Amino acid sequence: MKKILLRFFSSASLGLLLSAGNISAQADVPNGINYQAIARNTSGSVFVNHAIGVRISILQGSASGPVQYSERHSATTNAFGLFNLKIGAGAPETGTFEDITWNTANQFVKVEIDIAGGTNYTDLGTNELLSVPYAMYAETSGTGGTQGPAGPAGADGAQGPAGADGAQGPAGPAGTQGVQGPAGPGGGLNCWDADGDGVTDPSEDVNNDGFFNALDCRGAQGLPGIAGIAGPAGAAGVDTWRWRATP
Repeated sequence: MKKILLRFFSSASLGLLLSAGNISAQADVPNGINYQAIARNTSGSVFVNHAIGVRISILQGSASGPVQYSERHSATTNAFGLFNLKIGAGAPETGTFEDITWNTANQFVKVEIDIAGGTNYTDLGTNELLSVPYAMYAETSGTGGTQGPAGPAGADGAQGPAGADGAQGPAGPAGTQGVQGPAGPGGGLNCWDADGDGVTDPSEDVNNDGFFNALDCRGAQGLPGIAGIAGPAGAAGVDTWRWRATP
């Protein structure tokens, strides 16, 4: 928060000094300017816990310019002679604080005080506001400056942990049926395909009967078996033949 130091000196007839005053722009709404000062008499002694009357005026363009806004305050000094008030929050006399044209010209602040706490003010002088008008204008200007270039990209952050597995999605549609592959080779010899080429040829009709059946599944004729051992001779037979004479 910028602060502008103002020093006010009273006239000889008033016999008091306002010192170490400061004015600062406020960001809160309603807008205002903080002001504080110390009230002293001509010997340097402060007015302790003393009720005073203050009038603040904002003049346009110069110390003798027109009054844009003025207001009255009732303030009380503390044990150090310090009093505080907020310009913009007093009882208005002329104009409204919100209508001050901060952006059209430099503004000047005029301070008047009644040490008796009334409205019989004595002029303590006028001083130019140097920074506050710009702060007040920035809040209501509505026109921003040209956007600056983008800054460089920051460093990549650390990789975060893997997320939880999601729910299983629905089954996809069935794919198109593929083209049927070629027939495999024959399964080897059988009763009707002796050469294993997968085709039953007429030459494989073993029985030569024009049919392919179980008779065609015969194996080749085996070799003759070995002759068996001769058995023992049988007993002699009884001779029953008789001679009969021919008549």
